[in-house]
Amino acid sequence: ALPISASKNPKPGMRQASLILLKTFCAEKKVDYSQYVPKLIVGLIGLFNDRDSGVVSAAWHALDAVTEKLAPADQIPAISHIRQGVKYVRGDLKEDETLRGFSDSPKGIKPLLQIFREGILNGSPDVKESAATGLGDVIRLTSVAALRPHIIAITGPLIRILGDRYSWNVKAAILDTLTLVIVKAGLAVKPFIPQLQTTFVKALNDANRTVRLRAAAALEKLVVRQ
Repeated sequence: ALPISASKNPKPGMRQASLILLKTFCAEKKVDYSQYVPKLIVGLIGLFNDRDSGVVSAAWHALDAVTEKLAPADQIPAISHIRQGVKYVRGDLKEDETLRGFSDSPKGIKPLLQIFREGILNGSPDVKESAATGLGDVIRLTSVAALRPHIIAITGPLIRILGDRYSWNVKAAILDTLTLVIVKAGLAVKPFIPQLQTTFVKALNDANRTVRLRAAAALEKLVVRQ
């Protein structure tokens, strides 16, 4: 309940102080607050667009403390909570506006990347699709500058899974997110161009028409950046 109460306090200093206390509490390794993780994730992401930069920074560090302690088995359930939080805060943004909590912090989307990675690499097909789509939603709300340091961490797992035998909806979700990365990151994806090109060309021969169309669209965006 703490991040929710913090967000409702009219004084930025009180909101920030509450979040600093929360971060300290969550960073304590002997404390078990696992039952509160879903509400914490949703509530903290909800503060990523706070009008006060100090509150945004404190919310980022609190979320980092929460996600850092999650075991791999607990990371996959967290994907749906992240998506819920992003959906909630996105409603307050203008079209094409980025989220301050993802874009203003020096480490950007770092608190969420390991969770998405776990879902993409080790989740069930449904989880892989949800993780890829959720990652795409986060990328859309992240500035180019904040995204660039994480290109390797984002692109590697997506390419790896796209090359395996999964259902068309998983491949389509991954192709959508990879296309978004190419468009947004530009020349930052240059080290991956050979791998991406090979992967997209292979997907052009997929049995599913949607996958073929998404692969063609991705390849077109990639060629423009060569």
